[in-house]
Amino acid sequence: MADGRGSPDDDQSMPASEPHRWWFASPVSHALIGIVTVAAIALPLVASGMLRPAKTSGTRVVATVTPTDTPSPATPTASPTTRRTLTPSPAAVHTPAPIRASVRTTPRPVRKAPPPPPPTFPSASNTGVPPGTKFTACPATVTQNGAVIKDCSGTELDIAANNVTVEDVLLTPNYWQMGMRFMPGYHGLVVKYVTVYFAVDEGNNCMSLEGPATLESVNLHGYCQRGIYVTTGGTTIADSYINIEDGPPSYFAPCVGIQVTATTVSASTVVTNVTIKHDTIMTQTTPDTIGESGPLSVGGYGSVSNLMVDDNLLQGGYYLAEMSGPGTNRSLINNEFSKQSLQKIWNVSGQYTIARNVWENTSTPVPGP
Repeated sequence: MADGRGSPDDDQSMPASEPHRWWFASPVSHALIGIVTVAAIALPLVASGMLRPAKTSGTRVVATVTPTDTPSPATPTASPTTRRTLTPSPAAVHTPAPIRASVRTTPRPVRKAPPPPPPTFPSASNTGVPPGTKFTACPATVTQNGAVIKDCSGTELDIAANNVTVEDVLLTPNYWQMGMRFMPGYHGLVVKYVTVYFAVDEGNNCMSLEGPATLESVNLHGYCQRGIYVTTGGTTIADSYINIEDGPPSYFAPCVGIQVTATTVSASTVVTNVTIKHDTIMTQTTPDTIGESGPLSVGGYGSVSNLMVDDNLLQGGYYLAEMSGPGTNRSLINNEFSKQSLQKIWNVSGQYTIARNVWENTSTPVPGP
């Protein structure tokens, strides 16, 4: 036949008895078979939940099934492909620095240093024989060099030896006796914590120093003519309390705390190198007009040189300071003068350096002579 479909005699014609062979051999049949096979495998899996996509945050799971030409009795496993979803990083937040508020502050007041306490001068409580001292009897005279006279009491004590120490001794002289006398021609006397008390109203000197000596923390009080009578050089009197009482008006003798002068019987008419430092020197009010009445008397016979009177408290008498006579290098400085029982301040003649003396417990200068 000429219709182009071939004739019954061609080899390509299919016998009527074998139509199924032709169908299975065609490409269309292959495609349909694949679709049916995939459906047959996938539908039961979906129905049973085995092919359910996993739910994850930010992740999508895609199940991919790859068909095969030949069915397999094994159950295929889906291979998930994970795609990460990128989360952008948060932008940095800039926090501005806090702004400090302007605060007006009140300046703190400047504290002034408190004034220094008034100086503490020696008194009856911190000088002389210590309380509770047990006494034995003192010798009347000491003649042994280097002797130590200690913890004893008596009326008079005469020392005629070198380098003697007298300590913790109580002397109570009677009428016209002298408490302690250091004889001329000797040296090296040391006196510490000694008390001399004159109870009678016509006593002699509490102490008479006719040789070089050192006195510390002595307590001299009562009716002495002179607390300490210094008639030779090389003597130091420090940290001591001297409180001399005056006798009745008929009592003609002087009333002096410390007197420094040569005498007609002194080994030399020159007294030199005397230091009077940090003492309390007091005499009671007296109506006497004798120039020697007062806490301090310097000069009168011979000469006095190299004298230092420093950091003492002077009180009472007719004159607070009576200084006269020839000499050089003599100073009265840094002392306090009391206004108690004050009559007159100065009786000065000769060359003396007088400076930086004030009224007691103040910084007010004492007017010069």
